[in-house]
Amino acid sequence: MASHGIAVVPLHVVLGGQEYSEGVDFTTPELAAALRKFTKVSTSRPSPQAFLDAYEAAAAGGADAVVSVHISSDMSGTVGSAMLAASQSPIPVEVVDSRSVGMAMGYAVLSAAVAAQRGQDAKTVAAIATARARASTVIFYVATLEHLRRGGRIGAASAPWPPWSICAAAVGSERPRPCSAQRWPSSPYWRCPTGTSIRSRRCARRLAH
Repeated sequence: MASHGIAVVPLHVVLGGQEYSEGVDFTTPELAAALRKFTKVSTSRPSPQAFLDAYEAAAAGGADAVVSVHISSDMSGTVGSAMLAASQSPIPVEVVDSRSVGMAMGYAVLSAAVAAQRGQDAKTVAAIATARARASTVIFYVATLEHLRRGGRIGAASAPWPPWSICAAAVGSERPRPCSAQRWPSSPYWRCPTGTSIRSRRCARRLAH
C-alpha cells in the first residue's frame, strides 16, 4: 500500500475488555476465532486525533491534499472522526463516505490511488473513489445474528433469543452427533459453537446430549 501512497488508520477492536488495533496487533483469524467462541467483541472508531496525525504526516511528507476514504457511515462513526480532523488539517482533506465495507471499499481506495498517481486533483480523486464504491455491491453471510444484535446493528426482535441452534453435522443425518454445545444460563437449550441459528424448539444439539 505504501507504494500507492496509501496510509491506514486502524479501527479499534475490543476483545474481552482488551483493546487492539485492527491489522496491527490483532489479526482477522484471531477475530474469527474469538467470535466462534462467543467471546465478547466490539469495535470503536479511530479518534479524530489519530486521523489528524495521519493528515499531518502526509503534509510533512510533501502531500498538498489528502483523500480520506472510509467505511460506511451507516456502520461506523469513522467518517465523523475524519471530518472533525479534516477541519484542523494543515492541508485540504476530501473525506469520502464509501457507503461500503471490506474490499468493495478497498477497490475504491485503489482506484483513487491510481488516479492520484496520474496527477488528478483531490476533488477528482474523491469523485473516482465515490463512483467506484457506488458501483460495488457487498453480499455476505453470517452464521448467527447474535453478534449483530450485540453490536446494535440489528434489533433484538430480529435475532432469535435464545438462538436455537442445530448441529451442522446433523443436517441430513438420521441422528445428531454429540458435540461441545453449552447450555444457555437458565434455559433448557444449548448454544451451538458453530453459531448456526434457527428458530426451532427441536434443537438437534439438545437431542444429542
